[in-house]
Amino acid sequence: MRDDNKNGFFDFDMDTNIMDKLESERTKQSIKSESKDKKLLNKKRKLNSIDLDSTWSYKNILSEEKKIQQLKEDKKKRELGISKDKKVEKKDEKNKAKKEISLNEEEDNEEEEIDENPYFRDKFENALFAKGISFTNFNLSKLIIKALSELEYYIPTKVQEKVIPIALNGHDIFVNSETGSGKTACFLLPIVQRIILSRSVKESKKKNNKNDSSNNSQIIQNQALIIVPTRELALQCNEMLKKFVKYIDLNYIFLCGGLSVENQINQMKNKIPDIIITTPGRLLDLIYNSSNISLEHVNILVLDEADKLLELGFKDAIFEILELIKKNRNRQTLLFSATLNPKLLDLGEHALNNPIKIKIAQSAILTNLSQSVVRLRFANLEQNNYEKRMAYLISIIKEKKLNRTIIFFNTKQDCHKCVLFFNKFGLESCAELHGNISQTERIKSLDDFQKGNVKFLLATDIAGRGIDIEKVKCVINFQMPLIGDRYIHRVGRTARKGYVGEAITICDDKERLVLKKIFKKEKIEINIKPLKIKNEEIKDLYKKIINFKDEIEEKLVNEKAEEQLELAERDIEKTMNIKLHQNEIKSRPKKKWYETTKEKRKKAKQLKKDFNKKKKDLYDNLDE
Repeated sequence: MRDDNKNGFFDFDMDTNIMDKLESERTKQSIKSESKDKKLLNKKRKLNSIDLDSTWSYKNILSEEKKIQQLKEDKKKRELGISKDKKVEKKDEKNKAKKEISLNEEEDNEEEEIDENPYFRDKFENALFAKGISFTNFNLSKLIIKALSELEYYIPTKVQEKVIPIALNGHDIFVNSETGSGKTACFLLPIVQRIILSRSVKESKKKNNKNDSSNNSQIIQNQALIIVPTRELALQCNEMLKKFVKYIDLNYIFLCGGLSVENQINQMKNKIPDIIITTPGRLLDLIYNSSNISLEHVNILVLDEADKLLELGFKDAIFEILELIKKNRNRQTLLFSATLNPKLLDLGEHALNNPIKIKIAQSAILTNLSQSVVRLRFANLEQNNYEKRMAYLISIIKEKKLNRTIIFFNTKQDCHKCVLFFNKFGLESCAELHGNISQTERIKSLDDFQKGNVKFLLATDIAGRGIDIEKVKCVINFQMPLIGDRYIHRVGRTARKGYVGEAITICDDKERLVLKKIFKKEKIEINIKPLKIKNEEIKDLYKKIINFKDEIEEKLVNEKAEEQLELAERDIEKTMNIKLHQNEIKSRPKKKWYETTKEKRKKAKQLKKDFNKKKKDLYDNLDE
């Protein structure tokens, strides 16, 4: 054998061993190809679609196999389609049966039909909410955002969009915004965020100054003081704060009258609270009677519903609180009000330091609020005026099938009297809210109405300020409010947060002119629709009410006698305790109160004079 040619070619005279190897490789390949062919033939036999004697190839078998698979899949789809059609038919039959049942049960489920009424559906109102922004844009803590998302608070209102960023920067703010625009969250969220930041700063300072004990004493604790005019508003603010700080370890306290003074003093003694929510009178009472309570750490002051604070005569109390915290030079003050007046502007000048003034146009609520008037059409309205109004009220409730409704009265006596009449007409699902019931009863009434345990809340103007109750469908004014501002606050309990609401006012011709005067003064352009009611039904109801009148008046007399007996028993117990524990009582330091009973009576008389003057101004010169 010759070697490989230099040109790169091989000679044909090759070694026999090499030839043997080549032949063995060829035989192996042929065996593999035969085995493949056999496998394909077996597949062909199984498919029963090609004759064995016919000529075939590997590609032909694959194509035939794919065709058969497609046929099988088509059959399955057809079978599934038939079964689906049968299921759809069954569902249609069930739905028809359900519809028939629901038609039969319409009369039994009147209350559910009211809830499904499109007039009361959730309505997202662009006039109220901000556009293209969410609470995450405010750089709030993740724990706050988590709590807000659970409450389904995603988009801030317009007033929240403007106030929260400025409040987070520590500026003083004067906010004038309509009721129901979300003012409470405007100060609660920045307060919580600032306290979280101050804690982180405090912890970092402690770590840096572990060895230096003198520097640790210079670390100042951030504390917020929120002052509100009424107990109900304080309670509501406390409940909202509880939801916001669900995932944050925050110490806060709720102070108001009607609850134990000693318990509140002990709560303040045990730990310095981060946030204090209080009415002004009770706060000063606690400061006067406890040496351990002070306001030296207050860096954030909030005056919520400031116009109502002044209306209730708390001007001196607020100025005294401002005097107690004047040493805090870096204090931030936030003032919120739904209305404006000269006294409020004067308070703003004293309490605020170079404030940023924010005013939101009063349009969002009015777009969602349907307002109507029911005219009293009796010949002689002076005689049995209350009973005639009651006939109209019961007729409205029954005709419109109302639920989740607040009914406002001008006096506590009228409010309680209505409860007795409602019981006679089978409207027992109601709660009363006014100054003649205890604080625990007030809290229970609000809680029952919020949870839906009762359909109607009968209230005086206590419930007309700042109280946020979800999805109130209707507000009824049993009498026209005696001051224009009160009407705006009353109807503001409904049509909140984008929901649709209705306001109905029962009034005579004179009160109707007063309502027009209010709208003219507030520059509100809205059509008030008359609500028509059947006269025959009113006459029948009026006769029934007159028949119940004597019985109800007798009940009221008995209730008053029972109250007097209870007061007499309390006085006897008090005198007995004074005699038994005379030495101990004398040894105690005398308590100092913000207002004595005499001062309260004197103040009440003055407020009544101011109120009557406002009423006279409103009712006089109606033709102007």
